[in-house]
Amino acid sequence: GVPTLDPMIGGGYREASNTVVLGPTGTGKTTAALQFVASATPREPGLMLSFFESPQRLMEKSAAIGIDLKALVDSKAVELIWRPQGEHMLDELGHLLLDHAEARGHRRMVIDGLNAFVSSAPFPERIGRFFSCLFNELCARGVTALCTLETSAIVEGRPALPYEGMSALLDNLIFLRYHDHHGTLRRQLSIIKTRDAAFDPLAREFTITNRGLQVNGPALSGSVRGTDSTVI
Repeated sequence: GVPTLDPMIGGGYREASNTVVLGPTGTGKTTAALQFVASATPREPGLMLSFFESPQRLMEKSAAIGIDLKALVDSKAVELIWRPQGEHMLDELGHLLLDHAEARGHRRMVIDGLNAFVSSAPFPERIGRFFSCLFNELCARGVTALCTLETSAIVEGRPALPYEGMSALLDNLIFLRYHDHHGTLRRQLSIIKTRDAAFDPLAREFTITNRGLQVNGPALSGSVRGTDSTVI
């Protein structure tokens, strides 16, 4: 859904893969997620699970970047599920996603706010096994998943995942951050990992316009090979 990002990750997200878009508040994680799910169709529908923004707010945000989310919902191309922050059970959320994917045949899935999953785990040591099982089940169903994850550092932060070793489960890891340019905060995007695909290793500035997230400048023709050994 982001033409200027696709060349940076080897042509786009692969079918039945998982991607985490990581970054502090306001960098554009939900915008990237909306552009991804907006490419769904009634024949290959999408689902978006949100914990922090209601369907109405998502529709307003989508309209600001040229996406008619309401029309996508009305046509059954996209299903929105809202679970406001509260008392959630980790396994309940996992089964919710799998049941909906099975019943509706979702091919694109967004979890907007992976932090809510982490906070729903009464035993943190289960998180790694849980995400491993969830991503494997979604992959087996042919679902391409994109998750957003908020970090605490606002400016010039480093990517930090909820637990050690999580990066090994991910097919793609995209890091959004702010950097200070002569007193002005600018957004910057880096590809941390793609599994078995060439990717652009350079950090690039990006903007959010009325067409959504736009990475500045074309991806370099000379790129490096992503490997499973990439960890943070």
